[in-house]
Amino acid sequence: MQWLGLLEMTLCLGWLPMFSVAGEGKPAGVQALHFRQDQKLFEKAVAQLSHHQYEKARHTLQHLLKKSPDGQFTPFAKLLVADSFLHKGGDSNCTQAEATYNEWLHLFPQHPLAERVMFQIADLRIKQGRPFSDMGGAYLLKVYGEVKALFKKYPELPKNPQLQKKFIQVQEGLASHELNIMRFYFKNRKAWNGVIQRGLPIVKKYPDFSRLDETLFLLGMAYLEKEDITEAGKYLNRLVREFPDGEFRDKAAEQLEKIGLPVPPAAPQREGRLAQRQARQNYAKEDLSWFKISSGEGVLLTKDDRLKPLANLSVFDKP
Repeated sequence: MQWLGLLEMTLCLGWLPMFSVAGEGKPAGVQALHFRQDQKLFEKAVAQLSHHQYEKARHTLQHLLKKSPDGQFTPFAKLLVADSFLHKGGDSNCTQAEATYNEWLHLFPQHPLAERVMFQIADLRIKQGRPFSDMGGAYLLKVYGEVKALFKKYPELPKNPQLQKKFIQVQEGLASHELNIMRFYFKNRKAWNGVIQRGLPIVKKYPDFSRLDETLFLLGMAYLEKEDITEAGKYLNRLVREFPDGEFRDKAAEQLEKIGLPVPPAAPQREGRLAQRQARQNYAKEDLSWFKISSGEGVLLTKDDRLKPLANLSVFDKP
């Protein structure tokens, strides 16, 4: 049976010792009986999940957890509870799933699946099931702060390339939101202070923003309109130095000449900087109609509510 593969794998890898600490001191026969009882409940829950019976499965799993709170199946039963909330869907279920994953991580921080659970928590912080068009700057900023906090709490997370990619997309979304407002203030309102107020945070918070050259240009031009030559020169100078091949380079150089400031040479590029910027530009062009980073799978469950193959559970598999 499918659950047996999970059990054999855990026994083989030493994740799930046949007799837990809680069973020490009990006769072998009693331990074996308890194990078989828990095993039967676990099998029942897996079968219920395979038929998408989430509430029934959770009831079975909670019975197992109450019966054997320190049993051999406990880590996996708790993960299945969390996965069942995730697969049920909806804001309230996703909130409950996240809380359950966090509880699991608190209980089993050294478990081989801990890194995957961290990833799932970060996934839920980003994936809110909302259209990207509905994600205003305030919402994206909230997600950005939450994921940064997760990165700080779990240093392993930023190493995952898929999560890092989506985190960059959050940054791009935030910076693009501010840049769109800058453009509106610049072209439609001639509101130079508004341009500056929106542009300065982009330069400070998102120095690798894929449209930073345009941001610098609008800042420089806004300061020129305010007749602040010093500040205008600073941002136009930086644009020419850092983006010698960018579409705004010649326009910035022209403005520097008009105000009597020298046009600087291109700055030596740090190794990999151009490639990094190009990657960010590619990310920004991707379809962001839905902001999610996972395939909809749980930690132990596939999208169709089956236990994942043994190979996918033996190591942390990156989506």
